[in-house]
Amino acid sequence: MEITLTQQIYYTNREHLSLSEIATSLLSLEKASRLAPVAMEKLFDGVVVTGLDVSLEELHSGSLLERVRYFLRFSIQRHIEDETGTELGTLDNVPSVRREQILGWLISACILVALKYASDQFFQSSEKPNLEQQINITMQAGGDITGIDSDILRRKIEEAVKDNPEAVKGALGFIKPVKRDSDASIQLDNKSYLQPQTLAEIPITLPDVEPQEKALELQQVEIRIRATDRDSGRKGWGATIPDFSDKRIRLSIAPGIDLNYLAHHDVVIGMVSVFYTVDAMGNITKPHAHLFAVDKERTKALPNGGRTM
Repeated sequence: MEITLTQQIYYTNREHLSLSEIATSLLSLEKASRLAPVAMEKLFDGVVVTGLDVSLEELHSGSLLERVRYFLRFSIQRHIEDETGTELGTLDNVPSVRREQILGWLISACILVALKYASDQFFQSSEKPNLEQQINITMQAGGDITGIDSDILRRKIEEAVKDNPEAVKGALGFIKPVKRDSDASIQLDNKSYLQPQTLAEIPITLPDVEPQEKALELQQVEIRIRATDRDSGRKGWGATIPDFSDKRIRLSIAPGIDLNYLAHHDVVIGMVSVFYTVDAMGNITKPHAHLFAVDKERTKALPNGGRTM
């Protein structure tokens, strides 16, 4: 099944926008619109989105007007029901005009929620009354269009936003052209979408915060030696620590530990600290470990004493 939707976006800037600003806004809109298929799958049980194409249909200079076409492909697996149990039927039974309304509303709602997420990250202690009001109005409208409770709509879209940090950056890039004109606003299909007072509550970027390193202290655990360097305890060593991960990570050795002893063992029991960071997608990055002590008695109790055969 397919939905084809055309949206008109109008930036009311007083000054002409550069080609680079126009290109950035279009690419950012494409990135932000990827939230819509994710949110649709979360909202409608049985819907599987197979593709979303975004293309530029028309462009006018001056105060910038973009006409963008969305082409969404999806399949239906079973009846669509919201969480209250109200049967909506399958989307193939919904008139095409209503399907277009649902997609158009979903794209605009996802961008608003993404902007609120970015604003909360950047201005953590500040109120955003205008942005919050705009989101509330949009969710109420969404309830009328989809038949789904507005609280459910917002919760599912927020889940989609949190899972897609790149789309949040896309939403910020989409509004960037109007951020340099304090009186500029954005209209969507000839209707007010983001007014200056609302745009003032939104940052131009996300806070540039490096992930903080975390430490995990492990005692009396297996350390499986995978690479050795008898001349140095600071480099050349690698190990897997099953209590943390099956992947090999870099290992440094505390002074005083016998490097020859370690080099002659496949497995030792000891005390180790594992250091790592978590990226925006929740993936563990930059893991490394430091071996503080080896329990030779417990190591001796391992099969073959933990020794290399």
